[in-house]
Order: sequence, then C-alpha cells, then structure tokens
Amino acid sequence: MLSPYPLELIPFEPVDGPDNRFGQIHRPIGKTPFIDAGIKGFTPIQPFLAPAAFASAEASNDFHWLSVSELNDELFPFPWEEGEEERVLQEYAKDESHVVMYNGPTPPPPSQPIQHSAHDISTLASAIVQSKDRLFFISYSIDNSSNREWRLVRVCLDDSMSLHPRCLQDGRFLVEFYTLHSADLRFNAVNQRYWLQYHPISNIVNPSDTTHTHLIRPSDTSEQYAKSKHLAPLRLWVNLTHDSTYIHGPFEFACLRGRRSRDRISADDWNVLVSKRSLYDNAPPDLNLPTFSVHIDRGRHVSVHSAVHCALIRSVINQSTRNNDTLFC
Repeated sequence: MLSPYPLELIPFEPVDGPDNRFGQIHRPIGKTPFIDAGIKGFTPIQPFLAPAAFASAEASNDFHWLSVSELNDELFPFPWEEGEEERVLQEYAKDESHVVMYNGPTPPPPSQPIQHSAHDISTLASAIVQSKDRLFFISYSIDNSSNREWRLVRVCLDDSMSLHPRCLQDGRFLVEFYTLHSADLRFNAVNQRYWLQYHPISNIVNPSDTTHTHLIRPSDTSEQYAKSKHLAPLRLWVNLTHDSTYIHGPFEFACLRGRRSRDRISADDWNVLVSKRSLYDNAPPDLNLPTFSVHIDRGRHVSVHSAVHCALIRSVINQSTRNNDTLFC
C-alpha cells in the first residue's frame, strides 16, 4: 500500500491501555522520555497535543493521489488538437501487412523419390541390439541400375555406433556381405552355406576385374585369421528403414539338430525372402531340391574368382567414395 511521506513527526501522549501499563510495571516513563531514549535537541510541545486535533484532513496538506487524466497529461504533455487523434490512428491502420504463411500454388513433387520407412526405427533398433547374428536380407542396386538384387548381410553394430553414433536413431548401419559357398550352388537352400565375403585390403581400395573372393569357415578365430592374411570383409552403409532396401530381419542362423550353426539359413527365413519377390530381380535359392546333401571339405580358406563379386565390389566402393563414407574404424 502506498502512503505519503509525512513532513514532520508529531509526538502524542501515550494512550492509556494494557500495553502501556505493562511496559511501565518496573520503570515508569520519566519526565524526559526523549532524552532517556537518546533523542537530544528535541523539545516536544508542552503539554502533548490531543490526537483529536489532527482527526480531520485539510487541503493545506498539499497532497492528493493523481487522477487518470493527470497521468495521461504526464505521458502526453501536449493536448490533441481537434481531429488529430483520429487522423494518427487511421495512419497506423494503413500500415502494410505481410503474409506469414505460404498461400500460393501447390509446389511441384520432389525430383528424387522419397524414401518411406519400412520399419519403425525404435522397434528395429531394439531388435538389432537383442539379436546375436544381426542378419538381414536387403535389396541392393549394383551401380545404381534399375535392377535390384537380394543380398544377405549382417549389421556391424559396434563399428556402426563408433563411426555413426546416430545409427539407432536414423537407421543407417554399416553392414558386411555374405556370399554363397562356391561348392553349394546346386544344394537346397536350407543346406547352402553362407560365409563372409573377404577380399584383400588392396583390392577393396582399388578394385579390379581380377579381384579374388576369399571364403573363410566361420569360427571364433576366423576374423583374426582374416586380419593376419590382410583380408577384410566387403562393407557398405545402408539405411535399413528404407522400403527400397529392407526385406527381412534381423534374424539368426539356423539350428541344426539342436545346435546353432554359423552359416545356414532356416527355411522360415528363406520363405520370407521368397514371399517378397517383388523387391528384387535375381532368383532366390531353390527350396524344392532334395534336402539331403554331402558337403566336400575344401579347407577352412577357399579363394575363388567371380565376375559378379568384382562388379559388386566396384559398385560398393564407388558408392562409398561418392558419399565419403568410412568403412573401417
């Protein structure tokens, strides 16, 4: 609450009441109370004036609260001339207004096709983290041609998170390619072995038509063995949420006679690939061949030459070079 500052303090005789009497039980107020309180040089009116003498307010106090009109006069000390206020307000109303939201014609469609999400990224990321083998069937176009081929790949989760920490948010992962063992081409799909596609590091940097593919039997030490031979798996960055890439996954290697394999795909996963035939152009493995087969052991390390693999290497390296992608930590 606002209160005017008084011009002077006028002392009054203490009111006779309980508080006053209680305060004087041990020591009554003396004849010189102001001197006793440490106030020197002040002589009060004698005797004290009665409070009733100041009960009525007079105009002589020279104080009053400002009215609204007086406050307006302080803000606008020069009064409006007749019609001037209306003219100024009309000028403000004529100010140019700008359109904030676009209301023009519909923009043309984008020149590049929009990649739609084929899989919810939160569900996909959770499934990849929980998966052991992290296998996927993807659709890949060699040299950006109109023909697309299905490929078996696995997600390199640790390297993906190291090179691209947002992979679990945007679905862009680093994958490694598997390829069919050269001796299993005529077998039923469930009996075919798929091993990582290794190449000499020099051929991955500078691919050529004479590049050989190295197949190493999967084991706990196969990756260390490949490094000792200066071999590296073929890698590529893909976005698994794009419907032009994603076919099926993640899934695990098949179990054979109650034991988990390292290179076989189950019939259920092959059937999913066959059911999505419209997403790729090359033929899927045959599931109608006899399931009985004999695998000839050609050793833990096999080297073959394939023109298809050479074309795939060139396509992968060219795409990685255009995108300035880092394939190895």
